[in-house]
Amino acid sequence: MFQCATFVGTVTYMSPERIRNENYSYAADIWSLGLTVLECATGKFPYDVNEGPANLMLQILDDPSPTPPEDAFSSEFCSFINGCLQKDADARPTCEQVKRLDI
Repeated sequence: MFQCATFVGTVTYMSPERIRNENYSYAADIWSLGLTVLECATGKFPYDVNEGPANLMLQILDDPSPTPPEDAFSSEFCSFINGCLQKDADARPTCEQVKRLDI
């Protein structure tokens, strides 16, 4: 598996493993995809960004992963988001699974 160890990009969409400065792979992009799709679907970013980047990083590390409101979205959509936003990178779907929506 391809592994990276750089710390670049916006904190807003960083995965937990990137915030912890651990090696990361494409699973970090799956996390970012999940946040982006959830934000597009709900019209708002799922974390509170008003307290600054340090607080945002703590929210990503310590708070439960955001979930879509189940009464507003299909179970397939909720499953997709919940899969993408697993804190454990190994539990997230692969790029191939996302392409096939096989999650």
